[in-house]
Amino acid sequence: MMKKGDKMKNEMIEIEGMELLSLNINYNGLSKSYRNSMQVAGRQFNQFLQDNDLKFNHKSIKDFLVHIKQEYSAGTYNLKRQQLKDLLREQPSIRNNYLLKGGISEMFKDMRSIDMSNEKPKIKNVDFLTRDQINRMIELTENKKHKLIIGFLFKTGCRVQEMLDIRLSDVKVNSKVIITVVGKRAKARPVYITREQFEALRKTFKGVKYLVEHNGKQYSRMQIFRIVRNAGQRIGNDMHPHTLRHSFSMHLKEQGKGVKYISKALGHASTQVTADYYFHEAPGEEITDLF
Repeated sequence: MMKKGDKMKNEMIEIEGMELLSLNINYNGLSKSYRNSMQVAGRQFNQFLQDNDLKFNHKSIKDFLVHIKQEYSAGTYNLKRQQLKDLLREQPSIRNNYLLKGGISEMFKDMRSIDMSNEKPKIKNVDFLTRDQINRMIELTENKKHKLIIGFLFKTGCRVQEMLDIRLSDVKVNSKVIITVVGKRAKARPVYITREQFEALRKTFKGVKYLVEHNGKQYSRMQIFRIVRNAGQRIGNDMHPHTLRHSFSMHLKEQGKGVKYISKALGHASTQVTADYYFHEAPGEEITDLF
Protein backbone atom coordinates (compact mmCIF):
# COMPACT_ATOMS: atom_id res chain seq x y z
CA MET A 1 0.00 0.00 0.00
CA MET A 2 1.36 3.44 -1.00
CA LYS A 3 2.17 5.70 1.94
CA LYS A 4 0.72 9.19 2.09
CA GLY A 5 4.16 10.79 1.67
CA ASP A 6 4.92 8.67 -1.39
CA LYS A 7 1.56 9.59 -2.91
CA MET A 8 2.27 13.29 -2.46
CA LYS A 9 5.75 12.94 -3.95
CA ASN A 10 4.28 11.12 -6.92
CA GLU A 11 1.96 14.09 -7.43
CA MET A 12 5.14 16.16 -7.92
CA ILE A 13 6.59 13.88 -10.62
CA GLU A 14 4.91 15.78 -13.42
CA ILE A 15 3.19 19.15 -13.02
CA GLU A 16 1.07 19.80 -16.08
CA GLY A 17 2.20 22.77 -18.13
CA MET A 18 5.26 23.45 -15.96
CA GLU A 19 8.61 23.19 -17.70
CA LEU A 20 10.76 25.72 -15.84
CA LEU A 21 10.59 27.56 -12.55
CA SER A 22 8.85 30.91 -12.67
CA LEU A 23 10.89 33.62 -10.96
CA ASN A 24 7.93 35.98 -10.93
CA ILE A 25 6.62 34.96 -7.53
CA ASN A 26 5.61 36.57 -4.25
CA TYR A 27 8.76 37.93 -2.59
CA ASN A 28 6.91 39.95 0.05
CA GLY A 29 8.78 40.15 3.35
CA LEU A 30 12.11 39.07 1.88
CA SER A 31 15.20 41.24 1.86
CA LYS A 32 16.54 42.41 -1.49
CA SER A 33 19.72 40.32 -1.08
CA TYR A 34 17.78 37.12 -0.30
CA ARG A 35 15.39 37.78 -3.17
CA ASN A 36 18.33 38.22 -5.55
CA SER A 37 20.02 35.04 -4.36
CA MET A 38 16.73 33.12 -4.72
CA GLN A 39 16.53 34.28 -8.32
CA VAL A 40 20.11 33.09 -8.90
CA ALA A 41 19.17 29.65 -7.55
CA GLY A 42 16.09 29.59 -9.80
CA ARG A 43 18.08 30.57 -12.89
CA GLN A 44 20.66 27.91 -12.12
CA PHE A 45 17.97 25.24 -11.78
CA ASN A 46 16.31 26.28 -15.06
CA GLN A 47 19.68 26.31 -16.83
CA PHE A 48 20.45 22.86 -15.42
CA LEU A 49 17.18 21.48 -16.85
CA GLN A 50 17.83 23.02 -20.27
CA ASP A 51 21.49 22.05 -20.52
CA ASN A 52 20.76 18.44 -19.56
CA ASP A 53 17.48 18.16 -21.50
CA LEU A 54 15.59 17.17 -18.34
CA LYS A 55 11.93 17.42 -17.48
CA PHE A 56 10.70 19.32 -14.46
CA ASN A 57 10.07 16.54 -11.94
CA HIS A 58 11.11 14.98 -8.65
CA LYS A 59 14.20 13.31 -10.12
CA SER A 60 15.53 16.41 -11.88
CA ILE A 61 15.18 18.42 -8.66
CA LYS A 62 17.14 15.75 -6.83
CA ASP A 63 19.78 15.62 -9.60
CA PHE A 64 20.18 19.39 -9.41
CA LEU A 65 20.74 19.30 -5.66
CA VAL A 66 23.31 16.53 -6.06
CA HIS A 67 25.06 18.76 -8.61
CA ILE A 68 24.97 21.72 -6.21
CA LYS A 69 26.31 19.58 -3.35
CA GLN A 70 29.31 18.61 -5.49
CA GLU A 71 29.93 22.13 -6.70
CA TYR A 72 29.46 24.31 -3.63
CA SER A 73 30.36 24.41 0.03
CA ALA A 74 28.00 22.80 2.54
CA GLY A 75 26.68 26.15 3.74
CA THR A 76 25.91 27.33 0.21
CA TYR A 77 24.28 23.99 -0.60
CA ASN A 78 21.97 24.34 2.42
CA LEU A 79 21.04 27.87 1.38
CA LYS A 80 20.30 26.95 -2.24
CA ARG A 81 18.35 23.90 -1.11
CA GLN A 82 16.10 26.12 1.03
CA GLN A 83 15.77 28.72 -1.71
CA LEU A 84 14.73 26.09 -4.24
CA LYS A 85 12.18 24.72 -1.80
CA ASP A 86 10.77 28.22 -1.22
CA LEU A 87 10.62 28.91 -4.97
CA LEU A 88 8.79 25.64 -5.60
CA ARG A 89 6.20 26.28 -2.91
CA GLU A 90 5.46 29.75 -4.35
CA GLN A 91 5.01 28.68 -7.97
CA PRO A 92 1.67 29.91 -9.38
CA SER A 93 0.47 26.34 -10.03
CA ILE A 94 1.49 25.17 -6.56
CA ARG A 95 1.04 27.95 -4.01
CA ASN A 96 -2.68 27.31 -3.50
CA ASN A 97 -2.52 23.52 -3.85
CA TYR A 98 -1.95 22.16 -0.35
CA LEU A 99 -1.44 18.62 -1.63
CA LEU A 100 1.43 19.69 -3.89
CA LYS A 101 2.94 21.89 -1.17
CA GLY A 102 2.83 18.92 1.16
CA GLY A 103 4.45 16.80 -1.54
CA ILE A 104 7.31 19.26 -1.78
CA SER A 105 7.87 19.12 1.97
CA GLU A 106 7.91 15.31 1.83
CA MET A 107 10.24 15.34 -1.17
CA PHE A 108 12.80 17.56 0.53
CA LYS A 109 12.95 15.16 3.48
CA ASP A 110 14.78 12.84 1.07
CA MET A 111 17.22 15.65 0.26
CA ARG A 112 18.31 16.74 3.69
CA SER A 113 20.43 19.74 4.51
CA ILE A 114 24.02 19.10 5.59
CA ASP A 115 24.78 19.08 9.29
CA MET A 116 27.17 22.01 9.72
CA SER A 117 28.16 21.27 13.32
CA ASN A 118 31.30 19.41 12.25
CA GLU A 119 31.68 20.96 8.82
CA LYS A 120 34.89 22.88 8.23
CA PRO A 121 34.29 25.92 6.02
CA LYS A 122 36.10 25.58 2.71
CA ILE A 123 35.96 26.49 -0.95
CA LYS A 124 35.05 23.62 -3.21
CA ASN A 125 36.21 23.39 -6.79
CA VAL A 126 33.64 22.96 -9.52
CA ASP A 127 33.39 19.34 -10.62
CA PHE A 128 34.75 18.84 -14.13
CA LEU A 129 36.94 16.45 -16.10
CA THR A 130 40.66 16.93 -16.52
CA ARG A 131 42.26 16.60 -19.94
CA ASP A 132 43.71 13.27 -18.87
CA GLN A 133 40.24 12.01 -17.90
CA ILE A 134 38.76 13.14 -21.21
CA ASN A 135 41.63 11.61 -23.20
CA ARG A 136 41.26 8.38 -21.23
CA MET A 137 37.52 8.33 -21.84
CA ILE A 138 38.03 8.78 -25.59
CA GLU A 139 40.77 6.16 -25.61
CA LEU A 140 38.49 3.58 -23.96
CA THR A 141 35.65 4.30 -26.39
CA GLU A 142 35.95 1.86 -29.30
CA ASN A 143 33.35 3.35 -31.65
CA LYS A 144 35.08 5.98 -33.81
CA LYS A 145 31.92 8.05 -34.24
CA HIS A 146 31.45 8.16 -30.49
CA LYS A 147 35.07 9.25 -30.00
CA LEU A 148 34.55 12.15 -32.41
CA ILE A 149 31.29 13.22 -30.76
CA ILE A 150 32.90 13.33 -27.30
CA GLY A 151 35.89 15.25 -28.61
CA PHE A 152 33.71 17.73 -30.48
CA LEU A 153 31.49 18.49 -27.47
CA PHE A 154 34.51 19.07 -25.24
CA LYS A 155 36.59 21.13 -27.68
CA THR A 156 33.71 23.42 -28.70
CA GLY A 157 31.57 23.60 -25.53
CA CYS A 158 28.48 23.08 -27.71
CA ARG A 159 25.15 22.03 -26.30
CA VAL A 160 23.92 18.72 -27.69
CA GLN A 161 21.22 20.26 -29.87
CA GLU A 162 23.64 22.89 -31.17
CA MET A 163 25.94 20.12 -32.40
CA LEU A 164 23.11 18.10 -33.92
CA ASP A 165 21.77 21.12 -35.84
CA ILE A 166 25.07 22.00 -37.56
CA ARG A 167 24.55 21.88 -41.32
CA LEU A 168 27.41 21.57 -43.75
CA SER A 169 26.44 25.04 -45.02
CA ASP A 170 27.25 26.38 -41.52
CA VAL A 171 30.92 25.40 -41.90
CA LYS A 172 33.63 27.67 -43.29
CA VAL A 173 37.00 26.01 -43.96
CA ASN A 174 40.26 27.97 -43.90
CA SER A 175 43.46 27.14 -41.99
CA LYS A 176 41.04 26.64 -39.09
CA VAL A 177 37.43 25.63 -39.38
CA ILE A 178 34.77 28.12 -38.27
CA ILE A 179 31.30 26.73 -37.56
CA THR A 180 28.27 28.91 -36.96
CA VAL A 181 26.05 27.31 -34.33
CA VAL A 182 22.61 28.55 -33.35
CA GLY A 183 21.86 28.37 -29.65
CA LYS A 184 18.93 29.29 -27.49
CA ARG A 185 16.72 32.17 -28.54
CA ALA A 186 18.17 31.73 -32.08
CA LYS A 187 21.41 33.33 -30.96
CA ALA A 188 24.26 32.47 -33.36
CA ARG A 189 27.93 32.25 -32.42
CA PRO A 190 31.11 30.85 -33.99
CA VAL A 191 32.93 27.78 -32.67
CA TYR A 192 36.30 26.60 -33.90
CA ILE A 193 37.87 23.22 -34.65
CA THR A 194 41.01 22.16 -36.51
CA ARG A 195 40.97 21.07 -40.15
CA GLU A 196 42.15 17.65 -39.01
CA GLN A 197 39.15 17.31 -36.70
CA PHE A 198 36.78 18.52 -39.42
CA GLU A 199 38.17 16.10 -42.00
CA ALA A 200 37.81 13.22 -39.54
CA LEU A 201 34.18 14.20 -38.97
CA ARG A 202 33.45 14.36 -42.70
CA LYS A 203 35.21 11.08 -43.47
CA THR A 204 33.57 9.20 -40.60
CA PHE A 205 30.00 10.53 -40.61
CA LYS A 206 29.74 11.22 -44.35
CA GLY A 207 26.94 13.69 -43.69
CA VAL A 208 24.82 14.81 -46.62
CA LYS A 209 23.02 17.68 -44.89
CA TYR A 210 24.34 17.74 -41.33
CA LEU A 211 27.89 17.55 -40.04
CA VAL A 212 26.95 14.68 -37.71
CA GLU A 213 24.53 12.10 -39.12
CA HIS A 214 23.52 8.57 -38.23
CA ASN A 215 22.37 6.43 -41.15
CA GLY A 216 21.62 9.57 -43.14
CA LYS A 217 19.61 11.22 -40.34
CA GLN A 218 20.26 13.43 -37.36
CA TYR A 219 21.16 11.72 -34.11
CA SER A 220 18.60 12.13 -31.33
CA ARG A 221 19.47 13.81 -28.05
CA MET A 222 18.96 10.55 -26.21
CA GLN A 223 21.47 8.79 -28.46
CA ILE A 224 24.09 11.39 -27.57
CA PHE A 225 23.21 11.15 -23.87
CA ARG A 226 23.73 7.38 -23.97
CA ILE A 227 27.02 7.73 -25.85
CA VAL A 228 28.43 10.17 -23.30
CA ARG A 229 27.05 8.35 -20.28
CA ASN A 230 28.48 5.02 -21.43
CA ALA A 231 31.84 6.65 -22.11
CA GLY A 232 31.82 8.26 -18.67
CA GLN A 233 31.10 4.97 -16.97
CA ARG A 234 34.28 3.53 -18.51
CA ILE A 235 36.29 5.90 -16.31
CA GLY A 236 33.98 5.56 -13.31
CA ASN A 237 31.85 8.68 -13.85
CA ASP A 238 28.10 9.03 -14.14
CA MET A 239 27.90 12.04 -16.40
CA HIS A 240 25.76 14.02 -18.84
CA PRO A 241 26.92 15.72 -22.07
CA HIS A 242 26.79 18.95 -20.08
CA THR A 243 29.83 17.69 -18.12
CA LEU A 244 31.87 18.15 -21.31
CA ARG A 245 30.52 21.69 -21.81
CA HIS A 246 31.25 22.38 -18.15
CA SER A 247 34.80 21.04 -18.57
CA PHE A 248 35.32 23.25 -21.64
CA SER A 249 34.30 26.28 -19.56
CA MET A 250 36.46 25.41 -16.59
CA HIS A 251 39.54 24.84 -18.75
CA LEU A 252 39.03 28.32 -20.22
CA LYS A 253 38.75 29.70 -16.70
CA GLU A 254 41.94 27.92 -15.63
CA GLN A 255 43.70 29.52 -18.59
CA GLY A 256 42.79 32.92 -17.16
CA LYS A 257 39.90 33.78 -19.47
CA GLY A 258 37.39 36.19 -17.98
CA VAL A 259 33.64 35.98 -17.57
CA LYS A 260 32.87 37.90 -20.81
CA TYR A 261 35.14 35.66 -22.88
CA ILE A 262 33.67 32.45 -21.47
CA SER A 263 30.11 33.79 -21.73
CA LYS A 264 30.58 34.43 -25.46
CA ALA A 265 32.24 31.04 -25.98
CA LEU A 266 29.27 29.31 -24.32
CA GLY A 267 26.58 31.40 -25.99
CA HIS A 268 25.03 32.40 -22.68
CA ALA A 269 22.27 34.98 -22.77
CA SER A 270 24.17 37.18 -20.31
CA THR A 271 27.41 37.25 -18.34
CA GLN A 272 25.30 36.89 -15.18
CA VAL A 273 24.46 33.29 -16.09
CA THR A 274 28.16 32.57 -16.61
CA ALA A 275 29.11 34.26 -13.37
CA ASP A 276 26.50 32.28 -11.42
CA TYR A 277 27.98 28.99 -12.63
CA TYR A 278 31.70 29.55 -13.00
CA PHE A 279 32.63 32.58 -10.92
CA HIS A 280 30.52 31.93 -7.84
CA GLU A 281 33.25 31.81 -5.21
CA ALA A 282 32.65 34.30 -2.44
CA PRO A 283 34.79 34.89 0.66
CA GLY A 284 33.54 33.33 3.88
CA GLU A 285 35.07 32.30 7.18
CA GLU A 286 37.81 30.42 5.33
CA ILE A 287 39.37 33.78 4.38
CA THR A 288 40.96 33.92 7.84
CA ASP A 289 43.11 30.92 6.87
CA LEU A 290 44.70 32.80 3.97
CA PHE A 291 46.78 35.21 6.07
